[in-house]
Amino acid sequence: MQLGPLATSQGKRHVSSRSMVIF
Repeated sequence: MQLGPLATSQGKRHVSSRSMVIF
């Protein structure tokens, strides 16, 4: 995960759906 500030701001919810895309 290279989206530290973005993953904690608005990516937190997208991480569930984009978990495969982020990884």
